[in-house]
Amino acid sequence: MMKIIEVDHVTKRFKNKLALNDVSFSIDAGKIYGFRGPNGSGKSVTFKTVLGFIRPNSGTVKVLGKKSARTSSLPRTPASRFLNTVCWKTKPAWKTSTCSKS
Repeated sequence: MMKIIEVDHVTKRFKNKLALNDVSFSIDAGKIYGFRGPNGSGKSVTFKTVLGFIRPNSGTVKVLGKKSARTSSLPRTPASRFLNTVCWKTKPAWKTSTCSKS
């Protein structure tokens, strides 16, 4: 089965703050996954790294088999933008809208 996303030993530091510590996982095509954890556990940093918005200090990220633009010297490719449909909201949708508005 094809791997849509592969995260391999990714570490990210912001000055003295360790945000991701040797994170590894893969997502198979046609599967639905959840990504959960307490505040400050690195969920957003992980997704921003997969999307190529943040460069990891070490490790590799592949989307559709190609290295993320931020983990290589290549320009951004359609594969690295594959997940740009992620919607970052500042307020939970349930506080500001109904199901029909979301």
